[in-house]
Amino acid sequence: MIFNETQLRALQNFTRSNPDSFITVFFRSQLLETIRWVLVSADCGKKQPGSNPDNERTDFLKSLLICSDLWGSRAFKGMTTSLGDVREDRRQSVVFFRRSRESATSLSIVHNYSTVVRSWDIYQDLFPKEFPRFGSEFAKRVGITYRDFCYCQLLIWSNLINREKEWAHIDISTIQGHPFQSSFEAYLKHQSNTVSELRECLWPEGSSPSSNIPMKLRPFYDHPVLVTEDRKLAVVLDPIAFVESMTAGPLFIVLSGTKNQGEIFNAFGKAFDVGIVKL
Repeated sequence: MIFNETQLRALQNFTRSNPDSFITVFFRSQLLETIRWVLVSADCGKKQPGSNPDNERTDFLKSLLICSDLWGSRAFKGMTTSLGDVREDRRQSVVFFRRSRESATSLSIVHNYSTVVRSWDIYQDLFPKEFPRFGSEFAKRVGITYRDFCYCQLLIWSNLINREKEWAHIDISTIQGHPFQSSFEAYLKHQSNTVSELRECLWPEGSSPSSNIPMKLRPFYDHPVLVTEDRKLAVVLDPIAFVESMTAGPLFIVLSGTKNQGEIFNAFGKAFDVGIVKL
C-alpha cells in the first residue's frame, strides 16, 4: 500500500470533512499530469530508493496534490466566471462538466471482461467477414497477427487486474527463450515507448515546460505500454488507455496510413451492428 496509517487516516478525515459532498482526491487526469511533470523534472530510472520510504511517500502525495492544482487551473481556466451571457455561460458549463467527468473516468472499465471478449469476437470473426483484408493489413502494420497481438495484450491485462500483485509490471526477461518471445517483442516495438521517448512526445524538444501547455493524451493511446530503457520491465501507465487499445486500437491500426478509411469504417460499422444483434 502506498499510504501509511497516519496518511490514510488524514485522507479519510479530509474526505469526511464535508459529508454532503462527494470528494475525489486522486483521479486520472491528475495522475497523468504527475507523470508528465515527473518525466521532465526527475532523473527517471537513475535514482535509487532512499532510506526513508515514508518521506518519499509523503513527497509523492504532495506532488499529486500539486499536479491536481496545475491540471485544474489549466483545464478550468476562466470557466467559473460568468461571461455576461446566459447562453455562453451554459455552453461553458457543459464544457466544465464534461472535463470534470472525463478526468474522473472510472477504472471499472479495466475489469470489464465482457467488453474485452466482445472485442475479440468482432476483430477475430465479424470484422474480417465484412473486410477480408483486415488480417493481412493488420499484420503488415504491426508485424504479428491479430491473434498474437491479442495474446500479448491479455498477458499484460492479466497482470494489470491481478489484485494479488503489488506492482502490475511485466518482467520481460521471463519471456526470454519462450516460443512467444518474438511475438511479444514485435508487440512492444509497436505498442510501447521508453521513458525518453514518452518524454519527447509530451515535451517536444525546444518546448519550455509550462503548466499552460495542454496535456497530450494520444501518446498514452498510441503506445499504452512503458518499457524501461534497458527493456527489462514493462508497465501500463494509464489502464484506461490500455483497455481502449484492446477494444478500439486494432481498428485505428488498420486505418493508419490508408486512403480507403470510408470503406473500413463502413465495414466495421456493419460488423459492430451484427455484434450488437448477437447480444
